[in-house]
Amino acid sequence: MHDPAPRLGGADWVDWHRAYRDPQSNLSRRLLVVQRFVRAFLDSRDGDLRIISLCAGEGRDLLGVLARHPARTRLRARLVELDPVLVEAASAAAGTEGLAAADVVARDAFTFCR
Repeated sequence: MHDPAPRLGGADWVDWHRAYRDPQSNLSRRLLVVQRFVRAFLDSRDGDLRIISLCAGEGRDLLGVLARHPARTRLRARLVELDPVLVEAASAAAGTEGLAAADVVARDAFTFCR
């Protein structure tokens, strides 16, 4: 059992992310839509890019696209997540995909933006 970050509305965010493992879940279907938007954004931009993903979770929406997108060589990404287990998962995913320009930080998105 992990020591979760403070919960909003009683949610266990690590447990919530488990739905991604089921390709038929609403969360997995939503992820495909979000990734399509991220891909379209990257396709429409030239030059260097900086991207911040707040409440990044495991980073699936952004890292899943960057892993195979040509823009990966011209961008820097910062993923902000509070839950330490999800931070570790996002960091591991960035490392596995060779995304050295993807920085994962353990911070509260609200205080990060202040």
